[in-house]
Amino acid sequence: MDNNQKITAAIFSFDSSIAAKIISSLTKIKLIERIIVISKNEISDNTISLIKADHPFGCNTIRKVIEKTLTPYLLFINGSKHIELIKDAVNNFISQAGWVYSDYYEKQSEKLILHPLIDYQTGSVRDDFDFGNCFMIRTDLAKTSLPNLFSQKNNFLYSGLYDLRLSISSRSSVVRIPEPLYSVQSSDETSKSNKIFDYVNPKNREVQIEMEKVFTHHLREIGAYVDPKKKKSVSFEDKFNCEASVIIPVKNRVNTIGDSINSALKQKTKFNFNIIISFLLKPRSFLFMKLNCRFANRVQQINEIEITVQNIDLITEREELFTSFDSIFMKLFPRFI
Repeated sequence: MDNNQKITAAIFSFDSSIAAKIISSLTKIKLIERIIVISKNEISDNTISLIKADHPFGCNTIRKVIEKTLTPYLLFINGSKHIELIKDAVNNFISQAGWVYSDYYEKQSEKLILHPLIDYQTGSVRDDFDFGNCFMIRTDLAKTSLPNLFSQKNNFLYSGLYDLRLSISSRSSVVRIPEPLYSVQSSDETSKSNKIFDYVNPKNREVQIEMEKVFTHHLREIGAYVDPKKKKSVSFEDKFNCEASVIIPVKNRVNTIGDSINSALKQKTKFNFNIIISFLLKPRSFLFMKLNCRFANRVQQINEIEITVQNIDLITEREELFTSFDSIFMKLFPRFI
């Protein structure tokens, strides 16, 4: 067996029964040399290495996982639900990319439902970006990044994995495999003992402050940080009717788009703003009818492509929904740029 393809698997799970099932399936994969389980519970299994931790993604936990890894690749598994790797899936994860993830199946009873993910972009810096429940990283990049991680220097409790991802993404590529390489057992509710992602609740301000500090440090590292103290004046040759625009991309949300419009209209500002809605809907006339009902006497259909609701612009595309701000800006170019 090629030692350059051996893998260490790290399972993050607070549910001993789910962890045991995943361990059982991983021991059958020849390429996996070592299994590390991160849990706050004791696990009596001599085949694994246990790291007890109340903060599974904190800097100390991530450091211990990386230090224990002696193989070229490290497979991270979110063990909040039972995961089954598809045959030869591990081979497909192996890559020269720094971080590799894939689509997956959601298993409901005996039915498999495809769960596609989205591609990682340079600007994909959200701490809650969805990599699914299983992804692979190169150990050499992790060990190189470790000493310089901002979370490590500040003993952060929640942002260790996020910090590692940002660091690896600045050194190497992050690649999505557009095919399902594993299945995730669906359940009506997650075990209370296994809610290892509870900390991402927006109400947990302590977590968000940590994430913001890590991200700010990352911006400084890649030369993208803009110091808020250094304000630059901006001047435009043209005059604009609105100071700002609220842009709402939407697809097939006939019953809720009115609520979104109302919410935006209720914003109180000291300046004029307009609302631009980019949407895909077939047939479009149904949405126009719904808007006329919700905003009586405020909707004027201009033509097949555009209607206006006072300070609201609705722009439809025949083939595809605008999915990036760049596309919207290009479409609206003379209007507000």
